[in-house]
Amino acid sequence: MVMSLDFLGPVYARGGPYASVVLETNREAADDAAHAIELRWRGLRTDLASAGADEPTLTALDAVVGRPSDEGGEQGQVAVAAAGDVLIDERVYRHPGPSVARWAELPEVMPILRSRAVQLAYLVVRVDSQGADVEVRGPARNYELEVVGDEHPLHKVGAGGWSHRRIQQRAENTARQNAKLVAGQVDELVGRTAADLVVLAGEPRARADVLDELGKATRDLVVELDSGSRHPGAEPVDAEVADVVARHVRGQDRELLDAFRAEGGERAAYGLDATVASLRESRVDTLFVEDDGEGDTDSGIRLWADRSDPLALGRRPGELESMGVQDGFQVSAVPAIVRAAAGSDARLALVEPGAVGDDGIAALLRY
Repeated sequence: MVMSLDFLGPVYARGGPYASVVLETNREAADDAAHAIELRWRGLRTDLASAGADEPTLTALDAVVGRPSDEGGEQGQVAVAAAGDVLIDERVYRHPGPSVARWAELPEVMPILRSRAVQLAYLVVRVDSQGADVEVRGPARNYELEVVGDEHPLHKVGAGGWSHRRIQQRAENTARQNAKLVAGQVDELVGRTAADLVVLAGEPRARADVLDELGKATRDLVVELDSGSRHPGAEPVDAEVADVVARHVRGQDRELLDAFRAEGGERAAYGLDATVASLRESRVDTLFVEDDGEGDTDSGIRLWADRSDPLALGRRPGELESMGVQDGFQVSAVPAIVRAAAGSDARLALVEPGAVGDDGIAALLRY
């Protein structure tokens, strides 16, 4: 999924060195999760201090790192600080990988990018004849609301005379009115949140009624689940929803890569050297980085970079000297090209291993 890197601009503008913390904050990891998380942070704090992190920066991290959230499930925290200020404090709702801390010239942002790569703006709508429970999920928004329609009469009756048929008709009319109310709310939320996907779950008849009432633009975003009752104690649908979201993201990635391969020619850069050359000229529209979704992104390949100009990159220090840079530093390739992409208003797409070949790096160019 293509991501904007605008949120990283202020971080890079601040300048390093940076203290970066990736911390597992899964509440289910131990009986006393809060204590376990605190101990992990203490160990990471010691590592940062040993690496040279200043005390004001460590104190700033103390204020935000190591506090468990109120939510269960796999999750982590990524925090970045420099010169006594916290620049990033973000929850990632997936396992973040090993808890690590780094004191380096560039921040550790890959766990955040991995999280955002699968964090669509989407709705989860669980319906029945009385209304719906709606969750709005996304990188910057997570909240719930309830849509409540009329309750009576809703229960159909068995075979009978005219009065029974009349009651049954009234029940069907009420259910349809409630479906219309739910559909209107969902249409409004899709427009307001720019949702990419609507997962519709719940009673089959209620789902059908809501689908009939949705606007076409929203209906085109719907994926149905044959589960998701609103009754108390019903089985959660988180696993099914996660699978739907993952399939949707993979489909978007395939379309993006197909478009990239179709462009070819002068609008494609394959491999690290060609991509770095294009980044230096600010020609990159979308940077592609192969990523397996876990573990360290350090491939062992290094670049030379400038502390002030993110586009000043080279495989050898002499390349920077030819650009007038006298105080370059060596850094792992992926953090350097991500900073360069952010510095040139390029977008980023993390793709599966083998998708682009040639060092696992490629770019779609602006011209």
